[in-house]
Amino acid sequence: MISDNREKHSLQLHSLLFPPCSEQKNITAESGQDVTLPCRAPNNNTIVVEWRRADLDEYVLLYRDEGSVLEEQHPSFMNRVDLQDRQMKDGDVSLIVKDVTINDTGTYECHVVQREPSPKKRLINNKPICIMDVRVEIWFIFAELTIFAPLMFLSFNHFHSKDYKKRYHHDHITDYFDEFLIPKIIFV
Repeated sequence: MISDNREKHSLQLHSLLFPPCSEQKNITAESGQDVTLPCRAPNNNTIVVEWRRADLDEYVLLYRDEGSVLEEQHPSFMNRVDLQDRQMKDGDVSLIVKDVTINDTGTYECHVVQREPSPKKRLINNKPICIMDVRVEIWFIFAELTIFAPLMFLSFNHFHSKDYKKRYHHDHITDYFDEFLIPKIIFV
């Protein structure tokens, strides 16, 4: 048994193993969206909710005594996370993450501490009741701009002018045409 010093050893903690999630959930979101990580505790006696991400030391959200404990929260989640239902009706301990970014990608776990029927005891869950893999994707929209160079049209008379015939042999007319009259396409 573990005792809580803050309450002068009057609060007993017992380890309780809730059945873990039946399966690990995968959630995919786009950057900028709000995401709900669904999780439900076995009953309505939840007094502490701990949401963690496997790669972080600090909490994503620590909720106890009807409020968030900000001192132990990871800075990247400040003002971006909350319980879906702070009253945790029907055991709902789902987490809302606002304005997700690629940095929010990871494995999230939910742990709960629940009150025993005896007012001086509470149960702590050593294993997470919900585990979720969250992947945040960034979508880029590429715009394609096509520019056509204007065509130069030469009149028949100009094309066969004396100056042209003097400078170019008849066999080079095709080369001249290819070089100067084919539109050029530029992709930006």
